[in-house]
Amino acid sequence: MIAAFYMQTGQANAVLAVDEFDARLPGPGEVRVRIVHSGINPADVKRRAGETGRNKMFPIVIPHSDGYGYVEAVGQGVTDRKAGDLVWLWNAQWKRPFGTAAEYSVLPASQTVPVPDTLPEGQRDICAALGVPALTGHRSVSVLGDVHDQTVLVQGGGGMVGQFAIQFLKRRGARVLASVSDDAKAAAATAAGADHTLRYTDPDYLDAFRAEGGKAGFDAAIDLNFGANCADYTKYVRKHGRVVVVGSVEDMFPRVPVLMFQVHGLTVHFISGSEQPCDFREQAIGEITDGLSDGWLKGNIQDRFTLDNIIAAHEAVEKGGLYGKIIVEV
Repeated sequence: MIAAFYMQTGQANAVLAVDEFDARLPGPGEVRVRIVHSGINPADVKRRAGETGRNKMFPIVIPHSDGYGYVEAVGQGVTDRKAGDLVWLWNAQWKRPFGTAAEYSVLPASQTVPVPDTLPEGQRDICAALGVPALTGHRSVSVLGDVHDQTVLVQGGGGMVGQFAIQFLKRRGARVLASVSDDAKAAAATAAGADHTLRYTDPDYLDAFRAEGGKAGFDAAIDLNFGANCADYTKYVRKHGRVVVVGSVEDMFPRVPVLMFQVHGLTVHFISGSEQPCDFREQAIGEITDGLSDGWLKGNIQDRFTLDNIIAAHEAVEKGGLYGKIIVEV
């Protein structure tokens, strides 16, 4: 098989290559999937770059955890998948050496999910954006419990995780505000269902946040950049409100105003899309499947690259400012 890989961490143009590998057969409980599209997440490029806390764990890494394709072979004991099934994958390269940036990916059958027959062929590319963004977006909402008639702020609502979180919040009857940085992300958040967008880049953003949160403040916030925002939460999230921490793009070791949080009574949830309780993941997969079947779950594909152009694909993700998924055609 042809696959993209790296043997040491560093810049994309210095460490990424494409070459031929042996395509192994699936073992017991596994399936081999012929990848159609591989999806790139920011975490994939950060691991490849060797950023703090994301060091390479294996001698050779085929990157990317997301993707979809056709089951090509099944291992011993697999009864719920068969050759020809169209599936999307989750955690394909999470704590594993070989991900989806290859013609074939072998992984446990339990980490594949059937694509509904009702999903039109022209919309199947969304399946390369479900593993990390959709599962993380769902977890960020499910941890809040009942949000019906509550006002929730999604910090970073123009990115893929934020867009999925908005959709799941709206399905639960919440009023959703999304903070964004530019017009493209505002349009993406609005298309996902946000009731209003706010610009965190505006000089008077705090006044705007307070105005939209109302006298009491937002009931909850979902945050993809906690380090940049945590100092302000007691100013626009209500007393005894909640903050869900999905990520901290600019600072993974932020200084948190603990005393202010305590006095304000804030509850802070730290969540991970890759590491979550099995029952929550099963719930997420069920709701994602329903959303695809019924047509209400949407996702943006911002750009497409071929596998032999994997360096440019990684550089596009590193550039930032994304309002949609970068995918690689395999």
